[in-house]
Amino acid sequence: MIPKRRLSSRAIHSAAVVLFSAFSASCRWTKTIQGRVTDYEAHTPLTGVAVFANQSGWGTSAGSIVWDKEYRYRSESGPAGDFILQYRVGSVARLTVDVEGYNRYVGYAEPGQRVDIRLKRLPPPHARLPGGQLRFGLKKDGTRYGWAFDRATIASSCADADVIPERVDADTRGQILISACGRGGLRVIPAESLGVQTDFLVYADTAPEEGYARQLLLDFSGRGGIVFVRMRDGMHYAKFEFQPQAFGSFLDADVKRDVAFSYVFDPGGSRYLPFEIAPRSP
Repeated sequence: MIPKRRLSSRAIHSAAVVLFSAFSASCRWTKTIQGRVTDYEAHTPLTGVAVFANQSGWGTSAGSIVWDKEYRYRSESGPAGDFILQYRVGSVARLTVDVEGYNRYVGYAEPGQRVDIRLKRLPPPHARLPGGQLRFGLKKDGTRYGWAFDRATIASSCADADVIPERVDADTRGQILISACGRGGLRVIPAESLGVQTDFLVYADTAPEEGYARQLLLDFSGRGGIVFVRMRDGMHYAKFEFQPQAFGSFLDADVKRDVAFSYVFDPGGSRYLPFEIAPRSP
């Protein structure tokens, strides 16, 4: 019988380093993303803006191999607002832009993709509007429930809700038909009209005066947008971000399908509904 050989800890460590190095080398070819940074309202280029790719992946820390080492790659926009950003770690790049006086931008881009970064100016100083995550959906017993903005809670009927689903496709990505309650109404601003890919809630501040419908079909196969809500009293307004990717949420035991979207509303009755992305922690 051939005796078994035990590998020493040093040999195991060396083998791990070799495997890590081979894996790391195979993943770290240089990728390039190009794009342009502009002011959303003025449509003018923004020069000297730092664009970062914040990546994480395998690396070493304090002499040990770690899987979540952070890597940060930087580029800067030129006179026409154009930038070229190169990075090595990871495939999809997580892009961030922080410019004083503008909402923070966070987005994702594939290697070789051209990205249009449109920065929205921060609104004038104002009291931050109440908001959070609204919910509506279908329970396993067939009960539909909607949302009351003034009480920030789910509601089972139009007597208490501002929006409530009329029809819920139980499929995870199926359509949902929602209705406005009381004297309310619904109006969608599609993502295509906003001209941005993410953070829809940032890009339209004022609820329209007219054009509200009683019902709205939410199609989770599209790109989404902003939904403005005239609340059930007909005198207050809210808006929520329809992100089709948000097709699951709280996973309550008695819920068959539940969706959750970010929203803000003004308890004072104004149609001006600015939303600010929370500043990044230092």
